[in-house]
Amino acid sequence: MVIDNPRHPHYCEIYRIVGETSFENGERVDIYKGKCRKYTTRGARTTSATITSQYTLSVPAKVEALSGDIVEVDDYIGHFKGIVTEVNCGNLGTDIFWTNAKL
Repeated sequence: MVIDNPRHPHYCEIYRIVGETSFENGERVDIYKGKCRKYTTRGARTTSATITSQYTLSVPAKVEALSGDIVEVDDYIGHFKGIVTEVNCGNLGTDIFWTNAKL
C-alpha cells in the first residue's frame, strides 16, 4: 500500500541484480518504484579517488530492500544512483540509507 503524501516529492527505483557472473550481466529484480523523499544524512567525504555522500530515502511504503541493492533517484537537481547500506521499516514507511559514489 502506497500513501499519497506531498512530503515525498521525488521518484525512486530500488532494485537488485541476481544471477550476475563474470560471463552474464544478470537479471534486474525491481523492489520498489514510486514516490520518495531524498535527503542528505551526512556530508560529502573525499579521498584521492572518490567523492562519497551518505543519503536517506524516506519511502511511504514497506520496502523489503537489502544491503547491496541499487537505488536510483530523480529529484529537483538531477539523477542519483547508489548502493543501499541499511534499511529501517516502521509504521509510517521505510527509511533506506544509501551511498552515492562517483569515480
